[in-house]
Amino acid sequence: MHTARRLAKLKRRPTFVDKSDDWLTLCLEEALGFFLDYTNRTIDPGEQVDTLICELAVWRINSEGFENMMKAKDGELERELGTEMPPMIKSRLLNWRVMRGLYATDTI
Repeated sequence: MHTARRLAKLKRRPTFVDKSDDWLTLCLEEALGFFLDYTNRTIDPGEQVDTLICELAVWRINSEGFENMMKAKDGELERELGTEMPPMIKSRLLNWRVMRGLYATDTI
């Protein structure tokens, strides 16, 4: 239900049009798992976080393969590579964070 809607949203990005639904679904499920862990939640808030979940999936996909690299050299151009979460995503995640043990169930 949420995954199908998020998959459709993700596939609207030109980069992901030709990617398999199974692979993108897996990426979305991992992004949701990360969201739930990071925000100390157990329940998917649904449509309210669709864009954030898709952004998390894109960030994780784009950082694949760079986990252990700090710099890359492309011809004469040397650039810093980082897999650190972009500040915009991090601030949005923090808005959804609940204190551990404070609530018996998630609040939306």
